[in-house]
Amino acid sequence: MFTIPESSLSNPSLFPHVQNAYIGTILSSPALYVSSLYTSELEWLEAACLSINKSSNPILAEILNPGGGYELSGLCGKLDDYLQDNDIDPLEHGYGARKARLQDPFAYTLKANHRDIDLTVNLDMDTSTATMYSEDDDVRLTWYASASSKNVYVNSVNLKNSKDYEIQYLFEQKLNKGSDDVAFTTVEDGNSKVCKAGEVVRPEKDSEMKYVSQCYTPLPTSILLKPGQAFGIDLYMVVSLEPTVETVSSIYDQLFTTDVFSEHVKSWQDKSAATIRTNNETLNEQIHATIYALRTSLAEDHPYPTSPGGTSTNGYFGLYFWDSEIWIASSLLLLNPLSARTSSYYRLSLLSKYSSFATKTTTKDAE
Repeated sequence: MFTIPESSLSNPSLFPHVQNAYIGTILSSPALYVSSLYTSELEWLEAACLSINKSSNPILAEILNPGGGYELSGLCGKLDDYLQDNDIDPLEHGYGARKARLQDPFAYTLKANHRDIDLTVNLDMDTSTATMYSEDDDVRLTWYASASSKNVYVNSVNLKNSKDYEIQYLFEQKLNKGSDDVAFTTVEDGNSKVCKAGEVVRPEKDSEMKYVSQCYTPLPTSILLKPGQAFGIDLYMVVSLEPTVETVSSIYDQLFTTDVFSEHVKSWQDKSAATIRTNNETLNEQIHATIYALRTSLAEDHPYPTSPGGTSTNGYFGLYFWDSEIWIASSLLLLNPLSARTSSYYRLSLLSKYSSFATKTTTKDAE
């Protein structure tokens, strides 16, 4: 278990990542990401090439575009010609995007009688949970992306008034400042759940995955506790690449008849039994943290590799690169081969599209 130093709490980028390879966020961030939303006809190449002109990294530009500086030439030039010949606007069609950004329904600040609560942040890698807690205020807030069901994201709220006076707890939701990638329409809005069906704002051309649906427990706005009283609730969110909410609504309703947390922990521990140990405890911690990050970024039942930063950020626009196979997959082969092979499945499934692109551009790079 790692505790975030108080001096780092002002830097959200240092907060734990909450992810399960399908959905993810950085703890306390208002942005929640859903992966594998698009399957691009041109794959990752077009976004890499199209970003060269804006790249401030000459080394990256040279690797992607040898001898071309920031100009589109060579293989990237072939791509540019292909887009122009077929009258394709890459910005209009969102080529290269791999994730949709949603509003995190469980991103909030908590106050007691209108005062800020000093919270400590912990990451428990044995249970794959991130927690904010205060011993003084008897507050414990826990988030996790389910390891047993890729569609499920949970926030457990536990409050207890240990004071000799009433306490009013206020939940203030954090909102995205940027625009989302999905335009939602509320389908069902009640006391028990909110369900939304949305369409991708800028879907890729001919993409079959243009929809996202989600159901979630509404966030409490205010809880009043008398001395000695306690309050606890599990807030659930289910999200899926579905055009209607029937599937996610059904999964959501079933969560109340199962022990979601126990199933999550069991599934996580079953998948993460193997590890590596040395005689250096500092090195052991670093290895453990690295393997943990990789395991939460890959899943056996979700055949996609991980993009830089995992599922919980939009780094590199969520694109998957060949380093997933070269470094990440090879690092997990001995410890978790089922997760490691997801990258290979993804490449193999898109081989026909690579071949098609190579044929159209007279480029022999599909192999």
